[in-house]
Amino acid sequence: MIELNRRGFLASAILGTSALASPILAQGIYAQDWRVGLLQGQRSVKVRRGALAPENIVYLNSDGSINYPGFVRLCWLMRDVRAEKVVSMDINLFDIICGLQRWASFNGVDSVVIITSGYRSEHTNGSTEGAVKNSLHLKGRALDFVMQGISSQSLGAMVRTFNGHGGTGIYIGKGFVHADTGPSRIWMG
Repeated sequence: MIELNRRGFLASAILGTSALASPILAQGIYAQDWRVGLLQGQRSVKVRRGALAPENIVYLNSDGSINYPGFVRLCWLMRDVRAEKVVSMDINLFDIICGLQRWASFNGVDSVVIITSGYRSEHTNGSTEGAVKNSLHLKGRALDFVMQGISSQSLGAMVRTFNGHGGTGIYIGKGFVHADTGPSRIWMG
């Protein structure tokens, strides 16, 4: 399990870097912006939802075009499972989890993203404990998830570092992390 101590976690939140990035930086692979380097080429994510088996899904081809079957499959996996409604999710969410998985891989962790919540209908959002009325889940711009082998605290630091422009919620007690493509902010739940 990847762990960051309090000092490392705070440094990543404040400086926008992380001890977890050091193998990438040390290799000189992505000297200018290692985040951009992690998203080079074909993009895919290894995900699962509920009891389904993990799937490796390509959502962006190496030429930069959307792989529609993969994109649609990811949107379906991130659907509102209570209301059985699917929307077109923000592709930047897929980039976040793709980058995080590649980052974890550089650190020796082959991790599956377990989706706990993606899109939410107004009814589902209204009945979800702790959900805010104007949640980005309603717009297909937010995702709650877990990555196997990475603690919520460390994953939250990774999300904040990788997704410097969006929101990060760290729910240590509940064991998941929230990432969204809205305004930059961080909170603990």
